[in-house]
Amino acid sequence: MLNTAIPRLLTVKQITELTGWSKATAYRYIDAGRLRVIQTEKRGVLRVDETEVLRLLNRFTQRRGVLKSKYYLNAREKQAAK
Repeated sequence: MLNTAIPRLLTVKQITELTGWSKATAYRYIDAGRLRVIQTEKRGVLRVDETEVLRLLNRFTQRRGVLKSKYYLNAREKQAAK
């Protein structure tokens, strides 16, 4: 059977709460193309796939060797439990 999991779409506010980034930092990553966004039908409403946030956090971890984001650590624990 195919894995048809529906991606979790996060708002900028949710991203800031989960990662500890400021709103400006989240938008900076979006503007720079580091986080790919999904436009919703409502004008001006952005959503980011949860895997995009994990991908970016993973890149930071590989570069710096340390990551302080509890969101990333919780997500890794969930993946390991599967």
